Amino acid sequence: MNISEFNSLVNEIKIAVTYSVKELFDNHPNEDFYYIALITSGEAHSPILSAWSYQELYKLSNNDKEEEGFIKWSYADSPYTMYKNDYFHNVEQIFESRDIEDLNEKDSNDEFDFRINAMVAAMQQADTNGVFGSGESRLNLLINVEVMPPDETNVIRAKKLNPKNSKILPVWIKEAGEE
Repeated sequence: MNISEFNSLVNEIKIAVTYSVKELFDNHPNEDFYYIALITSGEAHSPILSAWSYQELYKLSNNDKEEEGFIKWSYADSPYTMYKNDYFHNVEQIFESRDIEDLNEKDSNDEFDFRINAMVAAMQQADTNGVFGSGESRLNLLINVEVMPPDETNVIRAKKLNPKNSKILPVWIKEAGEE
């Protein structure tokens, strides 16, 4: 792994996440967000940001508990999927410049890990910088880097990215985790 390339990618992802989440919080100050994730494909294509607030969950489910259960953790059903995706333009360009399609299996796996690890590091750095809040609000917000379709590695990353005393992490694992 080229450390310089890795750090550059981490920095670009962190910048995109920071600006996107800041705008999300600034534009929706009365919403209680419980989920913010970078979503990527099983091929680790350029990520998109997805988020959910309780207010949007209740509105979109019409307060129907069964419907809530179906969409609560669904990045695709969120009104905040691809939120401020224009901030991810530089990230997308870097991903497109890195070949993953024509690699042998080992090199493809290495590139996949490189990309996922860069996303995780960027989310960790953004979290350390307070992008996702602090105190009680942070304990009630799940952040993650998720591969779709979901697999057990999403749970591993969620445990790594969230505080040990997170209030929302056990809920997510029970309701959406692929263990």
